[in-house]
Amino acid sequence: EAMTEEQATDALVELFNILVGKSYNVTRPEAILRTNWASYPYTLGSYSHRTVASDSRNLSNSDLAESILDENNKPVLLFAGEATHPHYYSTVHGALDTGRREANKLIDYFTS
Repeated sequence: EAMTEEQATDALVELFNILVGKSYNVTRPEAILRTNWASYPYTLGSYSHRTVASDSRNLSNSDLAESILDENNKPVLLFAGEATHPHYYSTVHGALDTGRREANKLIDYFTS
């Protein structure tokens, strides 16, 4: 987060060249979009974690993922995010996986 946009872009281009530079011509992006997660005042770099209290109540991450349905079983509110993943909480791939999970629930609902 302490890097300027220019420094961050340089670092990304260097990393991409290391990873795929032999197979692809890596061009410098015109702009990048990034977050300042650790210094954002509403999160300060936080992530979810299991607590002794939740374990003592037999609560799981899957409990957080339970959709709210209306009287016709239509999904009204769905929950995704790393905190709802049964195994990969506190990770980016857990967040991505749960986003796909909830999107698939909507696809299944609206195509059946």
